[in-house]
Amino acid sequence: MRSSVAHRIPSTTRVASAARSARALLVPGDVLGRVHSFAHTHLYAGCRGLVAVTDRTASHSVCAVRVDPQTFADLATATYLDVQAQALVSGQLAIEVRRTWDTRVRAMRRPPERIPGELWTALHSSRHALPLSTELQPAALVGRGEGLTPSGDDLLCGVLAAAHAWSGPDEVSRLWQRIVPHLAGTTDLSAQFLRSAYEGHVAGELRELLIGLARGPWRPAYDDLLRLGHSSGADLAHGVLLHLETLAGAPRGRAATAVDG
Repeated sequence: MRSSVAHRIPSTTRVASAARSARALLVPGDVLGRVHSFAHTHLYAGCRGLVAVTDRTASHSVCAVRVDPQTFADLATATYLDVQAQALVSGQLAIEVRRTWDTRVRAMRRPPERIPGELWTALHSSRHALPLSTELQPAALVGRGEGLTPSGDDLLCGVLAAAHAWSGPDEVSRLWQRIVPHLAGTTDLSAQFLRSAYEGHVAGELRELLIGLARGPWRPAYDDLLRLGHSSGADLAHGVLLHLETLAGAPRGRAATAVDG
């Protein structure tokens, strides 16, 4: 990666928003190098991890900086971004991060007893990559599936998020100890999402679903979550369901399919 160039005064300034957790990835003086572009995302690597520069149709992910469509198009050929105080700079273009959204999952009231059944019914008719009978076996789930965020990882992110909301740090740590030995088996981006979920930071859409499940109504947040990726939103919700079923201690009403082999 090249070293940071001397500061120039950009001639064009645009405004962006970012995940609160993404702000911690932007270290003044660092240089972000492009590693991949896909759909509505330019993915860059920096000294603290991956940063996703996205347009406003992409998700509110934990590592995202969201820009307007023109800025996203202007960055199509931007191989590097210089990190300055509160801004990303490419040539004569400065992208100032002026707004943030919350990614932290906080402890909240457990959802009513009817919620797991309602969520299962909703997921049953949704597009998800893993069968609803899948058991929580991290050794088999980490890296299971295709793409930059495999479905098994999305499911585990949902489980970790729900554990932060309704079980507390001991349960989160117990789950993480089952996940962390297998992180080398998945993509860098997905491993970063899993670490963020362990630390209590998740996509804004998933955070809103947790709040909706606890306080109601939850269906609008669920519908927003389903718009994430091909099946990522449903897989995240599936993970939430798995944790709720564990908390309920009730039979799942269907045969569970072990995927651990």
